[in-house]
Amino acid sequence: MTTSIVTESPLANLRLNLVDSIDRAMEFKRWIGERHGSDVLGLDTETGGLRPEHDHLRMVQFGDLQTGWAIPWELWGGVALEILRDYRGAYVLHNSSFDYRFLTTRAGWDGPWDRTDDTYTEAHLVDPGRPKGLKPLASRLVDPRAMAGQELLDRAMRENGWDWGTVPWNFPWYWMYAALDPVLTCHIHDRLKPKVSALGSQNAYALEMSAVRICSGMMLRGIRIDTEYCIRHIGELRTKVQEIRSWVQNAYGIENMTSNRQVTDRLEKDGVELWKRTKSGSAWALDKEVLEWLADALQHPLAQYVQFVRKAEKICGSYLDHFVQWTDQYGFVHANVNPLGAITSRMSITGPAFQTLFREAKPSRIVRGCVIPREGNVLISTDMDQIEARLMAIYSQDQGLLDAFNTDKDFFCEIATQLWKEEIKKGDHRRTLIKNVIYGKDYGAGPETMAKTAGVPEAIMLPLVESFDVRFPGVRRFFNSVLTVGRQLERAEGVGYVVTPYGRRIPNVDGRLYALTNYLIQGAAAEILKKSLADLDAVGLGEYLILPVHDEILLDVPKEIVPDVLRIMKETLNDYTSFPVPLTWSTEVFEERWGPK
Repeated sequence: MTTSIVTESPLANLRLNLVDSIDRAMEFKRWIGERHGSDVLGLDTETGGLRPEHDHLRMVQFGDLQTGWAIPWELWGGVALEILRDYRGAYVLHNSSFDYRFLTTRAGWDGPWDRTDDTYTEAHLVDPGRPKGLKPLASRLVDPRAMAGQELLDRAMRENGWDWGTVPWNFPWYWMYAALDPVLTCHIHDRLKPKVSALGSQNAYALEMSAVRICSGMMLRGIRIDTEYCIRHIGELRTKVQEIRSWVQNAYGIENMTSNRQVTDRLEKDGVELWKRTKSGSAWALDKEVLEWLADALQHPLAQYVQFVRKAEKICGSYLDHFVQWTDQYGFVHANVNPLGAITSRMSITGPAFQTLFREAKPSRIVRGCVIPREGNVLISTDMDQIEARLMAIYSQDQGLLDAFNTDKDFFCEIATQLWKEEIKKGDHRRTLIKNVIYGKDYGAGPETMAKTAGVPEAIMLPLVESFDVRFPGVRRFFNSVLTVGRQLERAEGVGYVVTPYGRRIPNVDGRLYALTNYLIQGAAAEILKKSLADLDAVGLGEYLILPVHDEILLDVPKEIVPDVLRIMKETLNDYTSFPVPLTWSTEVFEERWGPK
């Protein structure tokens, strides 16, 4: 079956085809034969859901700038697989990791990463602040009507009660929607590839494609879960939550602890002076920042109970329930790792959301404890040491910060010692205050926000920040210089931006030019992490990588090779020569389960 679309657009005379007979299969193979491996071939899939280990592969699609083909997998999958195995030209996909994981899991075909381009990655590098979905991109870059087919399909699916797993393969709007996708991908690639080159982002693109490949392997490999441990903690936490709810109702008269109004009304009745309003201004806020201040700084019992209930319910609802629900038949969860999860190219992890693990040791320990090594293996965790603070020192070129990193002492203790002019050791609350100052500056926070985060009065934080600025003036100079350049670029080019070491441009997308310093530091940290993943893969440890979380990398390694792996990791990751301060990693081995951060 063939449908022609004739419009005055780059998609004029487009031909969309469905392989639904032997004649159409032969026509498709003749069409592929004419490519001779010299053209970029668009490749896409349609699936019954988002999880390769659970959901079916429904369609495999091929295309170029003018022609698209949709091949129903269960009926004509052999034709698609033959082409996949024999074609030696380049492929272009949109979000290649998704399609390649389905094709690996359901078709036994591993994508040729060395011959693959990815328009999702190209779009992020060219314009990271804008939507990167295939259809929105095509509507913006190729033809504004590119979304029309999806809208018609969505309407038909709603009217018939279909989902992506049940819509008939020969329903016209479905297969045409599918056949169009590789064509749109080719057109988008045609427009974005020159822009990536023009921006000087080729190195960043190569790094990102390496990260896409490595993260795809981690997702396929999966993370082993102790489901009995999960179920036990679900029961314990939910029992405790119910006990607290009953006690709070009796003691404070609060029927619903999730009602901010009921809780804040009672806090005011107890004489607590609240200070932050909701966005609408109609009520007192009880967000994480406020709750931490009430629970930790004021030690108010009600706030502590609310804080516990919120954390317990998040642990169960966001993690433990999903671990049990999503574990496959072999005991593994396959989280979705997006190497380009943030505008800075920091990674994000969903399904489950490892990226939003609690910072506190106790709740984090419960979630991390669900992860166990494979039989005969151990888990190895390696974490970049104070990477954001080190990058602040490198970029600011402040000699005091650089010197503090080039000693054998703890960096934050050394800074605190200099400011208080007495020896500060780990465990001293003043070390924590210094951490709040340094990371607060990294994120563009002022003394008021730093004070609230640290749970101390602003009167204590303000002179500390002032002392830091006097002792380490390079930090303020660095921030001011980035802000100045950002303003100049905004006037000259319409948007301020920073450029990372790999040539990635990160723009100011929301009018907050002060955020550019943080974008630069976060972008550089993301590149260092991805380069480290690539280095570990290059020295033969790629098959043991299972998860990246923030600045941490988790490996699942056979016990008998642990000494060799630790030696290789130390030699590969620690960098003592490339920067004014060493970039080092701290590594731990967990024999039974993943330990606390």
